[in-house]
Amino acid sequence: MEDNATPVPDWSTFPNLDGKVLPDQVKKKAGKFEYVEHMQTAQIIRNHAPGWQFALKQTPDGDYIWQAPNGTGFIVGYFKAPVGSGFPDTQEYPYAIIDFKNKAVAYEAIDARTFCDNERRCFCATAARFLGVAYELWAEVDLDSEPEVEPAKPVTITEDLPQKRQTSVSKPAKPDSVPKQPARPSGDPLASRKATCKEQLTIAYKDDKEIVTKWRTALKLRFDGVIDAEKPTVENLSTEEQVAWCEEWIKLKLDQ
Repeated sequence: MEDNATPVPDWSTFPNLDGKVLPDQVKKKAGKFEYVEHMQTAQIIRNHAPGWQFALKQTPDGDYIWQAPNGTGFIVGYFKAPVGSGFPDTQEYPYAIIDFKNKAVAYEAIDARTFCDNERRCFCATAARFLGVAYELWAEVDLDSEPEVEPAKPVTITEDLPQKRQTSVSKPAKPDSVPKQPARPSGDPLASRKATCKEQLTIAYKDDKEIVTKWRTALKLRFDGVIDAEKPTVENLSTEEQVAWCEEWIKLKLDQ
């Protein structure tokens, strides 16, 4: 009798391509945005994860471009597992189709060049999320050094000494003296809340290496056309609405 049982995958052999990108393979776009060529990403996967093939999910109509509720387009990437490996295909990864200014493109305005450029970007993003290829660039981790750990600050123990009792004598105010005005708040009024968001993201990153990528994707979808940075950080949040969204998003993730 033929055994048709589905093979059980050995998850200890699932491709983990963290650290496979070398510093000299990283290029800069516009002098500041770091990236790895999609051809180099493909080569790393061929060498270290043979058989894993990138694919785009088709729409019910057989197209590769999906339409968002607001009329913009996106594609959905994933990796097919090698036949006979026992592994399932990876989860699906939606990727917004954007122009050279990182603005979402209307479904009707997507041409062949725009589609092909975004297919390559989706490939690299999906490879980073599920296989770990160049994830360091998305998470802003230094490729050639270990994360620095801030040394603990020394704790100074002081004894409560009895204070010398003093008698204060109020002096009459001078006729021409002007009462001091309360200090006006300066700087970013959202700074403390943004610092808390950044700290919580850092803590969550220790357990979920994809948390920063997830946060950036959700941020761009929520504030499409407002957040222009290619790899936004908490410092890019400039309004009460954006910071409140960030706080709620992190809270939901930590509660999961």
